[in-house]
Formats: sequence, structure tokens, C-alpha cells
Amino acid sequence: MGDNLVTMMRRSPFSTVRNFEALRSCVGLSMGDAPLTMLFVEDGVYTLSAKGKPVLDGFDWNKHLEMLKELDFQFVVEKESADERGVSEFNWEPSVMSREQVAALLKDAKAVITY
Repeated sequence: MGDNLVTMMRRSPFSTVRNFEALRSCVGLSMGDAPLTMLFVEDGVYTLSAKGKPVLDGFDWNKHLEMLKELDFQFVVEKESADERGVSEFNWEPSVMSREQVAALLKDAKAVITY
């Protein structure tokens, strides 16, 4: 088991503040010293989609993504989830990993927090 903390976004960012709040809480996680990874799977891949735009006024998740990137969070998109949803262009330059690679990442994590 490694020291890496993985936060996994599984749900769509649209019509809810769930992803916004999850990203906000990740900023707090950055105060620790463990390596941090944000994983986007299933409908969570829309959060990094280049075509995705916040739809709720006042809840722009991009400000949190910008801060997390500055704090050295690694962003990872599961390739199969993106392919199934037709998402091929991303903001914030994530790593795109196969389902197998994602499974290895999760297996090696110290903790996984899902949203």
C-alpha cells in the first residue's frame, strides 16, 4: 500500500453542487503531506470535459480545479468512462488511464474517497 490519497468523482457535475463541494473539500486535503490524486470515472469525466460548463450560478468548479492543479493534485481520467460518454477533450491536462491502470492506482492507494 502506498501513501497516495485518491478522491474519485463518479457523478455528473450538472444540476448539483456535489462535485463543487467535493472539489472544495479536496483543497482542504492538500494541507496534508500525502500525494494526492483526483480520479474522474463514469459521469464524473464531464467535470474535466472541455465542453462542460457549470450550470448552477455561483458554483464554478473550475476555480477549485485551478487551485488543486496549483497544489500538485494529479488529475486522472479513466479512458473507458470517457470513451463511453464521447468525451475526448479535457481541461486541466489530466492523465488518461485504462481501467486496468486505474484499478492498480486504487489498489495501491492508502485511502479512496468517493463522490
